[in-house]
Amino acid sequence: VDDAVTAVLADPIQAPFFAGIGQPGNDTADRLKSCLRLQFTAVLGGPATYPGRNDQGDMCRDMVAAHASLGITSSVFDRFITDLAGVLKADGVSDADIAVVAPVLTGLKTSIVTR
Repeated sequence: VDDAVTAVLADPIQAPFFAGIGQPGNDTADRLKSCLRLQFTAVLGGPATYPGRNDQGDMCRDMVAAHASLGITSSVFDRFITDLAGVLKADGVSDADIAVVAPVLTGLKTSIVTR
C-alpha cells in the first residue's frame, strides 16, 4: 500500500485527483494508506470489514462517498489498476497472485468512477 500510494501521488495523471491530500479537511497520506490497507484486507478476503475503522481508529468512508466529488474517469481508474499491478510486481508479488487480485480490485470500478 505504501508503494502504491507513492506511485499514485507521483503519477501526473492520477496525482491531481489526490491534490487535497494533507490539506485542511482532507485525508493525510498516512490516513489514506491506513484506509487502503483496511480496504485491501477486506476485499481480498482478510479479517477486516470495509468501510470500518482503520489502524488509526478513524472511520474510513465507503468508496462511493470517498470518490463522489472527484470526477474520476474510467481511464484514470484503469491506470491506477495497471500501476498497482506494476507496484505489486516490483514488490515481488507473483503474476499468479496479481491475476487473482486484479479482478477483485477492478470490481470496485463502479463505486469509484463518476464520469
